[in-house]
Amino acid sequence: MSATRREFLAGAALASGAAAQPAAQRPNVLLLVADQFRFDCLGRHGNQRIRTPNLDRLGAAAADFTSAFVQ
Repeated sequence: MSATRREFLAGAALASGAAAQPAAQRPNVLLLVADQFRFDCLGRHGNQRIRTPNLDRLGAAAADFTSAFVQ
C-alpha cells in the first residue's frame, strides 16, 4: 500500500485533530531554531556588523525572546 505525500499529510492532520478546526481559527506559528546562534547575532538586538533585515522584520512583528538558557 502506497500513499502520496499529500494523502499521508492529510491522514496525519485528521489523526491529530487539526482538520477539526477551520484554518482561520488555528494559530499561525513559525518557530526558528538555530544552532550556534547567540542572542546578539541579529541587527535587531544591537549587532552593527551583521545585517539581518528579514529576521529583524519578523522579530518586530512577533514575540521576540531576548533571554534563553541552553546547555
